Amino acid sequence: MIHNKTALTFILSLSICFQMQAQDFALPRPPKDMKSIPQRAGYVVEHYWDNADLDELAKAFLETAPERKSGDSDPELEQAFVNYLSVFPLTESDSLCAVCASRLMYRADSLGEAAVSVILDLAEKYLFNADSPMIQEEYFRGFADAADSCRNVPAAQLSKLPFWYIAMDSNRKGHEIEHFSFETEDGTMLDFNDVEGERLLILYDPDCKDCNRLIEELSAKELDCVVVAVALNTTRERFRSHAQSLPALWVKGWDCEGMTNGGAFMIRHFPDLYLVDDSGVILAKHRVEF
Repeated sequence: MIHNKTALTFILSLSICFQMQAQDFALPRPPKDMKSIPQRAGYVVEHYWDNADLDELAKAFLETAPERKSGDSDPELEQAFVNYLSVFPLTESDSLCAVCASRLMYRADSLGEAAVSVILDLAEKYLFNADSPMIQEEYFRGFADAADSCRNVPAAQLSKLPFWYIAMDSNRKGHEIEHFSFETEDGTMLDFNDVEGERLLILYDPDCKDCNRLIEELSAKELDCVVVAVALNTTRERFRSHAQSLPALWVKGWDCEGMTNGGAFMIRHFPDLYLVDDSGVILAKHRVEF
């Protein structure tokens, strides 16, 4: 179900995108008989690059590299790419977005190494890098899958493929979360699967500023799920001290079994979030909308 907030986001996203019509390419307008937002968003994603001169955009992007490093440049291709990604969630279809991502990669591959390199760099920056506010590994998978079969991917990027897949396959969205247990405040062990209902799992470091900022934000919200906050990279004493500042209704735990040291999770950034349904299937990973 699309809520009014999401509908507004769609309208705003497209209004930003259509501002680029005065530049090098005209963006697609969905047919009038497409009424639903997912349909219209899907059409935009499928046809977004139809009228773009991708080769010229990629060359311009590479030529402005020095200016980008100094913060003096806002290249057209990068802004267009961000606008493109902003429409992905509104399609409500990870598979469609992955297919469209692969299609863009194959088109770049037909233009040569420079175009492939630029598109893959941007995809990694916005969809895979752990500190990106747009991180979404299921979307990035489309770019990675295509890179695995493209002819013109630079060797440096090809060498990243194994790491990309390890990260993406670790507790993948749509799959059951890996089994793990944690120690509670009173010293007893609790299995994550013994916590009933839909759960928001927060993996955090008590001394991480971003973690504490998120915890403060969530503490002020009424969430329709059980919050399970598990502290990592810390001592039992620090965990117990910090746990006293967390909401009473939250389930609080300490990672005493090493979730990241050859364990169940590959954590690239704190805090790390997982929304898990009552059957143990991951609904969202890293980035969760509240």
